[in-house]
Order: sequence, then C-alpha cells, then structure tokens
Amino acid sequence: SKRVKSKEGDSSWRDGKSKLEYLLDAVAFFTAYEEDYLQKRIDELDGLPREFQEKIQELNGCEVKFVTQKKLFKTDLNPQHARLSIPPAKIANRFLTPTEESSLNERRGKHKRLSGMPVMVLDPSLREYNMCFKKWEMTKSYVYNLTMGWNQIVGDNHLKLGDTLHLWSFRLSSQLCFALVKGS
Repeated sequence: SKRVKSKEGDSSWRDGKSKLEYLLDAVAFFTAYEEDYLQKRIDELDGLPREFQEKIQELNGCEVKFVTQKKLFKTDLNPQHARLSIPPAKIANRFLTPTEESSLNERRGKHKRLSGMPVMVLDPSLREYNMCFKKWEMTKSYVYNLTMGWNQIVGDNHLKLGDTLHLWSFRLSSQLCFALVKGS
C-alpha cells in the first residue's frame, strides 16, 4: 500500500487507516495469538494436577508433555531390577530432542554399554530426585528406563503392584526432566 497525505496533513495508508489504527490492529493480532498460545499450553497440561503445574512453574520449567501411563508390574517394583521401564510403543508424545536420542545410542566403557543421561524427576509427592534415563536394547527392540534412585521413589511413595503412574516430561533450561503422577 502507498501512503497518502490527508487534507489535515495527517499521514495515512490508502485504505484510510492511521498509524494508530494499524498499531491497534497489530496489538489485537498479537493478543489473539498469545491467548491462543496460552490456551494450547493449558490444553497440553490438561490432566497434570495443579500442584505439579505450580511446582514446574516454580522451577521455571517449560515444554511440559504427557509421555505415558504406566501400570506397575512386579519387575518395576523388584529392588534387584531397580528401574521403571517405559516401553516406546506406549509413548504418547515425542519428548526427546534428536541430540538426546543419539546420546542414548552412544556406547561407553569397557563393555560398550549404552550410556544414559542425567535427569531430574519429581515424584508423586513433588520431591526431586537425580536419576538416570537410559535406553536398553532388547532382543528385537528397546525399552527406556529410569534408574538410579528408582527404589527410593518406590519406598518413599509406597508404590505397589498395579499402581498407575502418569509420566510427564518437562525441561529446566534445556535439561530433560520428568514428573511422576500417581493415577487413580
């Protein structure tokens, strides 16, 4: 559009709008965009209890995503196994970055085992645990696992056979974190 001078000497565009009107239109557009963005964030958090939302916000967490619902089996509660298994087929949303995915495929050490990555986990009581997130190869597939500290979460939260956990991911800066929410 071309600008034209009105008789009053005020500058406006051909469609007759003033700079102020364009500015107000832009503010309205960005306000609508922001409201839409916030509604999507609220929709993403639907199902995450308010106390978890507040804790994640208090930690300055972002990118909250529902990962999976997991019914606890004997192996998840066996102290010898000391891990929560997370079958990839049950994962609802992508939560790993490409860099994290390739990092989980790296082999280290004398026995060339798959390495894990440090993660912070909020337990059902909102306590923070430093754990390890790993990818374990199976015969024809793989499974993710939360290890190092899992037995303590089981004991501290009195988790038992058949309990359901909802696993959510979020990020603190760029670090992957999880929240374990006890289901009904």
